[in-house]
Amino acid sequence: MSEDPTNKRSIIAFTQYFEGEQKFDYFITSVAGVLCAFIAERYEPIPFGPNAETVELIAILFLILSFSLV
Repeated sequence: MSEDPTNKRSIIAFTQYFEGEQKFDYFITSVAGVLCAFIAERYEPIPFGPNAETVELIAILFLILSFSLV
């Protein structure tokens, strides 16, 4: 029994799509990690309160949390 050429092409196309999707995910994760490291490097701790620095700290924590959930 010979193999269907259309099925073989579909498998190859799906494999290429899946590999490309993984590379894109790795790229986005790397960019987010670099952004997190850059923000955390220049972060200066101050007391909690209704200010921009508290919002920045919460954003950094959420970004780090998103890495742990992946």
